[in-house]
Amino acid sequence: MFRGIGEWSSYHSACKGGLSLVYAYKYDLVWVMASLAAFPDERRSEGAVVLRRAEMKIVECVPNFSEGRRMDVVERILDAIRSLEGVKILDSSSDASHNRTVVTFVGEPQGVKEAAFRAAQMAAELIDMENHHGEHPRIGATDVIPFTPISDVTMDECVEMARELGQEIGGKLSIPVFLYEEAAVKPERKNLAKVRRGEYEGLKEVISQPERHPDFGPARMHPTAGATAVGARPPLVAYNINLNTSDLEIAKLLPKPSAEAAAVIPASRQWGF
Repeated sequence: MFRGIGEWSSYHSACKGGLSLVYAYKYDLVWVMASLAAFPDERRSEGAVVLRRAEMKIVECVPNFSEGRRMDVVERILDAIRSLEGVKILDSSSDASHNRTVVTFVGEPQGVKEAAFRAAQMAAELIDMENHHGEHPRIGATDVIPFTPISDVTMDECVEMARELGQEIGGKLSIPVFLYEEAAVKPERKNLAKVRRGEYEGLKEVISQPERHPDFGPARMHPTAGATAVGARPPLVAYNINLNTSDLEIAKLLPKPSAEAAAVIPASRQWGF
């Protein structure tokens, strides 16, 4: 019915009978909803499918960039993502105290992968980690790039995307890349917190050690862009709780999820920073 995200709005405009068309992204569902009564009589049969799944592969990407204060820089990174036809930004959130921006965009696999590369390339040009300060743990200008399967895409395909992108970033941008979560090739790197251990400043000191060598790119930090973690994972719900203290040890002492909660949400995690 609809082959590309960009076609949906044009289809809406072409239907003069008052067609109500909505596209929504929610985990593994991408639905096209049309009002049957809105179709002219001669097109009623076409509108008989009131609720139909879009016939396209869709991947979500949620890169995190180490810039949350200079909005002109953030906009240039977003423009790099927007430059890919068929790729749609769903959300962008910047936090000044974290000095970090989280972007969510979706599209077909190859377009999403290329958009992620262009964004990482732009971030490498505009962000100098030597001058970066923020509350959130980070290792580079583009800190993390996770891929999530949404529609008609498997986790294995997202793993392949992550590894291909990691190789491209390492080779073309000379940025060391660490694979994490489902894309990890080393079991100890499945946990992102372990990949980011020491953060940018600490990783600079140990990246030359064999056990901390990246999966792609040089075994040294990029002089301004640092390093990047690229992975594949299921959908993630993340939130922050602000504590009325500057004592990090108090945050670390907060109770971890109970056994009952872990049974319901087996991948639940927490950490203080």
